[in-house]
Amino acid sequence: MNPFDYEWSPWAFRRDGTRVIDEGVMKWPLEWSTEAASEVEEALRDFGSGRYEHPRKAVVYTPADFLDPEVPADRLAQFLRLIHDTPNLNWLLLTKRPELFGERLNAVVHSLPEEWDGDDCPEWVYWLQDWFLDEKPPANVWIGTEIRTQAEADERIPALLRIPAAGRFLIVRPNGLVDLQMMRSGGELGEGEPWLDCLRGRVFDSHGDGTNTESIGWVVISGDDGPNAQPTNVEHVRSLVRQCQTAGVACWVEQLGSKLIVEKWPRAERDFCNFGRVVDLKPAHPKGGDPAEWPADLRVQKLPEGLR
Repeated sequence: MNPFDYEWSPWAFRRDGTRVIDEGVMKWPLEWSTEAASEVEEALRDFGSGRYEHPRKAVVYTPADFLDPEVPADRLAQFLRLIHDTPNLNWLLLTKRPELFGERLNAVVHSLPEEWDGDDCPEWVYWLQDWFLDEKPPANVWIGTEIRTQAEADERIPALLRIPAAGRFLIVRPNGLVDLQMMRSGGELGEGEPWLDCLRGRVFDSHGDGTNTESIGWVVISGDDGPNAQPTNVEHVRSLVRQCQTAGVACWVEQLGSKLIVEKWPRAERDFCNFGRVVDLKPAHPKGGDPAEWPADLRVQKLPEGLR
């Protein structure tokens, strides 16, 4: 089951490979936001009759990297203005380059017309300045990054936590064990080095003393699919689910992937010949997306409070 109401990208590609705004699809989020506003009005009309139920904002997930340096600054500005113009949607923006947030938004600010630096400045530019310069993020924008390995987690997550956002999420396609509760920026955890628990939002020094920092609010786990898919070790998925559960962080297992690795453990001490035996499995669902095929403890699909 897909946790997103809409999966949408603003970018199109010319024949020479350059990225441009696809004008044809830019109107879609405006239509979705208008529909969501109508649902709010209907809910308010029902308030007096006692049938009021607060409508949930639709979730729009953009898998295209919104901080991609190949995207011209004026095109990124056009996309950000669209986000400003759709306050009835919750936006989930993905990037594999969270360290470029300041650089890319600075490029957007400098791409704006000079005549906007005054009374004629559009309202959405003030909105952008509040976010970028004053670190007052929009209430409907979550920012996330995708990771596969511990090295990517150590590199990308600390940069992600420095971005002002209403919430932060991870798309994890595990290619090995990933520890989100004991990690650091720049490589393996060394003796005497501070370590980060990104699920609880705590940084600990070598003496175990901790200070608060920003945290991850949602973890989506999704195994690879397709002809070149990397196999997914079910134990690596289980480890991530347990980490989220112990930290009280919402977790959503989207799919296990088209190729699975299951570690078989002995039922008795004398069954030592099968100890740690690895078995390759191919699920019936082409993407491993049928929870009925999964172990019961992996059938976890929870939205964070801010997206319900």
